[in-house]
Amino acid sequence: MCAPAIRIRPPRRPGTTVPADRRRPTEETVAYRIQVERDLCSGLRACVDVDPVSFALGGDGIAVPRADATDSGDVIEAARACPMGAIRVFDGAGKQLV
Repeated sequence: MCAPAIRIRPPRRPGTTVPADRRRPTEETVAYRIQVERDLCSGLRACVDVDPVSFALGGDGIAVPRADATDSGDVIEAARACPMGAIRVFDGAGKQLV
């Protein structure tokens, strides 16, 4: 009796991704809406240090979200790191998390 054939895939090259239609769902993606209170921000860049994907400093030195929404889990920690409390984070249902 023959053993069943096993297909072994070669390792994926660094920098390549799996096409979207072949990805396995691992967990539900949560989109966070970001709001920066410009009048409270002092430009101390704590948010940028924690989550540079979601935040940057604008030309005036005030934090700005790179997008209106993100799925980065670090955005919550970045908002908590703001010493001025200038960052609000909302979940997909509009509930304020920070």
